[in-house]
Amino acid sequence: MALRLANDSDCIFFQFWLDDRAYDGVNCQGEIFVQLQVFSSQRKDQAYELGSELSDQEYSVVIVKTKDNYIVGTAVQGQDWRQQTSIQKLLQNS
Repeated sequence: MALRLANDSDCIFFQFWLDDRAYDGVNCQGEIFVQLQVFSSQRKDQAYELGSELSDQEYSVVIVKTKDNYIVGTAVQGQDWRQQTSIQKLLQNS
């Protein structure tokens, strides 16, 4: 699937509730993403590695560059990202 790159100035950050839990979200280019992992600017390669692996597994992914961090998120629509064991394994290894 698509791996998008964006600057924080092009995105809207927010929090949302789902099943009694708060999540961090990003509205980027008209699509809603849930933040999966935040990497410091020194860990740029790891952010791109995670984003690429998720994209290879058919997830729609965004990597947002902020002043100090890289945020990796996956699209909320059409995917039950909370139940995906492949995502959980990737997050544990990053």
